[in-house]
Amino acid sequence: MSYLRLLMWVAIAAAVVAGLIRPDISGPLLAKARVQAVVWLQAYGEPDYAVYEDDDEAGLALIIGGVLAVRLDEEIQALGGIKTATLDVVSLIPEVALVGEVVDIQPLIDQRAAYREAYFKAQAADIRLDALRAEHRRLVALYDDDANVAQKTVQQAEATWRVERAERNRLWDSLDTLRQRAARDWGPVLAGWAFERENPAFEALFHRRDSLILVHLPPDLPLVPGVTQAFTASDGERQGASAASHISAAPRSGRATPGEVHFFLAANTALPAAARLQVWLPQRAEPLTGRALPASAVVHALGRSWTYVQVDEEHFVRRAVDLSHPLPDGRYLIQALAADEAAAVTGAVVLYAEEFRSQVRNEDDD
Repeated sequence: MSYLRLLMWVAIAAAVVAGLIRPDISGPLLAKARVQAVVWLQAYGEPDYAVYEDDDEAGLALIIGGVLAVRLDEEIQALGGIKTATLDVVSLIPEVALVGEVVDIQPLIDQRAAYREAYFKAQAADIRLDALRAEHRRLVALYDDDANVAQKTVQQAEATWRVERAERNRLWDSLDTLRQRAARDWGPVLAGWAFERENPAFEALFHRRDSLILVHLPPDLPLVPGVTQAFTASDGERQGASAASHISAAPRSGRATPGEVHFFLAANTALPAAARLQVWLPQRAEPLTGRALPASAVVHALGRSWTYVQVDEEHFVRRAVDLSHPLPDGRYLIQALAADEAAAVTGAVVLYAEEFRSQVRNEDDD
């Protein structure tokens, strides 16, 4: 490979970095980009004809998957800082960032208190009813033995216990009404916690040791089956976020926003009611496995993101990559590379410049 060719792609790479060549241009604008590269060459004292010099070492073009491969010998790769490596295998559970709100459970506490009051009244009614029934049976026995008990007295005793039975039934029915109302407002899980005699989860909420978080999901993003927890942070920092367990779907009565609504339990977080916090919700129940692509291996051009995969010692091919799964260390989990493929982890912009130069040369040959 000639020195002038090396100087050519160095000039184009510098133009890309400086913003003189936009990576997303194509077609007729390539000629203009080439003229800009010539200006860079002239700045380094090289004549214009260097741009048009043919590459005597160039062989037949290598096409892989319909894409023209970039050819650079190992010496030029070293000069351009191009290094390749097979990528680490990593796993990640993708997440979506949402906003949660701490729910004031005082209305549920009030419903619990009303339920307990009605429950104790119903139990007291059971005791009174048993006593009235016993008194009625005693009077009936005396009346049957021709004791000094009037029939009217027996009839009044029967009427009394029947009235008490109706009141007792009304009180027990009111308990069902209170439970149904709470389930309508809070869902059956939270309502069940509240109305149990002793429930550790509800006691932690009652004493403000834990917090109830309400999370609204976008309309096109339902909760993935199998996802049992989210992560929350009041300071918005994912690194120190705490796990919050999923409780249940939240009833939609009175909520105008579309999409699912869910309750989560944030343990050991005494947060004030109505406080807002960041929530990270997993998008998969099982981890996503792929390869860790460093940011230095990425070229943003033509409206997409690309990396260069090594075909052999001298050839590289550009391949589109999905960067929607960033890793905490700044790399990206991708699934575009096979286990035995190596990527250019540094020098990707040089490879893009060489590919761009080849396109300019081919247009001139036409």
